[in-house]
Amino acid sequence: CSSDLFICLNPISQEIFIKCGIEKSRITVLKNFLNDIDRNQILNPKKSLNFKYLYSGRITEEKGIFDLIKCWPEELTLDVIGKPPDKYVIDSYPNINFHGQLNNKELIDQLRKYDVAIFPSKWSEGYPIAVIEYMRAGLPILAKKGNTVANDVEFGKAGLTFEKFDPDVLRHSISKIYDNFEEYSRNSRKFYEKNFSPEVWLEKFLTECMKLFWKES
Repeated sequence: CSSDLFICLNPISQEIFIKCGIEKSRITVLKNFLNDIDRNQILNPKKSLNFKYLYSGRITEEKGIFDLIKCWPEELTLDVIGKPPDKYVIDSYPNINFHGQLNNKELIDQLRKYDVAIFPSKWSEGYPIAVIEYMRAGLPILAKKGNTVANDVEFGKAGLTFEKFDPDVLRHSISKIYDNFEEYSRNSRKFYEKNFSPEVWLEKFLTECMKLFWKES
């Protein structure tokens, strides 16, 4: 391939490119970015007595939402924002509230009402905008291990990860987030500021462009 630079959304994609025979020196990881929000839309990192839990995104098998619903602790309520599945799933789990699909502005307004975002995806992912929205709002994240989001959650201490879909595993993880909520919330917001702001993205992009310029000159 004659391209001088390949841009990947995550390290997993980078490894796939390398396995396809592209030199590592021609590949860079440059994740998505989002404009910042108003300060009054950022979560106040103070622990509430009644935690509220959120999943937002596509309601499909690979996203892990069906496995999550089946093993979600019965004493906790999970709000699901996205295109709802068939009526059978909704009626089968009384502690799961489906709110339908929201536009971007509506979702941003809703995020401050929650305390923890759940990301149960079972595949590697690119880099979902929803996750950046969580971090931008200062929401701690509970992510299923095995995807790129879980790696960042662990690295940035922006929440916790879990190994398998099991009610006791989820209870334990949620309890730990509750005990350290303020720290995870602050870390989540900081991870956005250091990695996903437009200024950070532009600086990284221009750096890669300059490398190409000096290489060719």
